[in-house]
Amino acid sequence: MASKTLVSLLVLAGLSHGQYNRYGPIRKNITWTSCVTVSAPPGFLCGEFDVPLDYTDVTRGKATLALIKYPSTVQPRKGTIFLNPGGPGEPGLDFLISTGPGLSNSSGGNTTSVGHIDPRGVGLSYPRIRCFNSTAEQASFWQGTAPSQLSSGLLDKSKGNFSNADGTDPNELAFWKQEPLVDYLLLAVGQKCWAENGDHLSYVGTAAVTRDIVAMHDIIEGPGSLINYWGYSYGTVIGNFLVNSELKYHQLFSSDNLSLCPTVFPHRVGRVILDGVLNPIFWSDVPSYKIWACKHIHFFGSWSALIPPSRRHPRY
Repeated sequence: MASKTLVSLLVLAGLSHGQYNRYGPIRKNITWTSCVTVSAPPGFLCGEFDVPLDYTDVTRGKATLALIKYPSTVQPRKGTIFLNPGGPGEPGLDFLISTGPGLSNSSGGNTTSVGHIDPRGVGLSYPRIRCFNSTAEQASFWQGTAPSQLSSGLLDKSKGNFSNADGTDPNELAFWKQEPLVDYLLLAVGQKCWAENGDHLSYVGTAAVTRDIVAMHDIIEGPGSLINYWGYSYGTVIGNFLVNSELKYHQLFSSDNLSLCPTVFPHRVGRVILDGVLNPIFWSDVPSYKIWACKHIHFFGSWSALIPPSRRHPRY
């Protein structure tokens, strides 16, 4: 990619905005300025870009995307590389700040912009999706159950000794007793998120992010230009949405909101890297719990194969 695509480094990530006005005029250009409101090293430039919430009906308002770019150090430039670190919904600012200069150097300094977007609803892009008004409210909502411990590192300590085959470990028993409450709270958090965010959740998702990348590329590199993209993990799902034909999109990704992305763009594909690929069919059409079940059944089989038969529970 380095010898053929002379590109600078653009990240579409989180910056400060004026007050977001959903129904304000859509700005057609990006004005790049020094990054004065985010902690970005010298050499980065910041900006904002407006896109329709719904590309088929601009009267529904706009989204404002926060951008940051790392310009090329070698001229002439040949385009833009868009990056997505995955998540889904991982904010791009810190990712690009930590990786942008290195990626520019590894490509010979020939890159215009390595691009990553803080997607709609994420980071400092607008509209922002928030289900809780504070960390205290979030902690109270989960009532000390396992979901509240995922980010604190406490979950491993709370779940007990699962190697105890007779199922008598008290910590393990206490862990499993959470199941009815956690099931209830998982349903409740979905309802709460819808209630807190109005109809904004109708306008976020993989299809919208894919369409936004194309819109931004049209402004940065010109309409119809080829798109260079590097996606990690969930970012590979976005890459699949980008490169598949419309027919394949309808066959493989039918559950995503097509009103936001009525067509995909295989004719716009330049150089694409999908790194740590997720199954896009599973992602789009299979409920999360089934994906997790499939994954853990696979892991369980792999782990079981490492245990000598003499040490396995009789049922296995």
